[in-house]
Amino acid sequence: MIPAPRALLAESDIVLRDGSTLHLRPFARDDAALVRDLLDGLSADSLAPSPTPTRHWLKSRATRSR
Repeated sequence: MIPAPRALLAESDIVLRDGSTLHLRPFARDDAALVRDLLDGLSADSLAPSPTPTRHWLKSRATRSR
């Protein structure tokens, strides 16, 4: 396994354009069900082809046991 860059392992607060703050943290094992629910709730338009990872790939990563 390739170690993640240190920046990806850190929590951080991000200030959005509207001035609100988003707290960002790395995924935890307990997040898998939440990620699956999020992906299952996306519309077909949200799943249009793009250069980003596919829904299937993301779901497989969220359900993979470590």
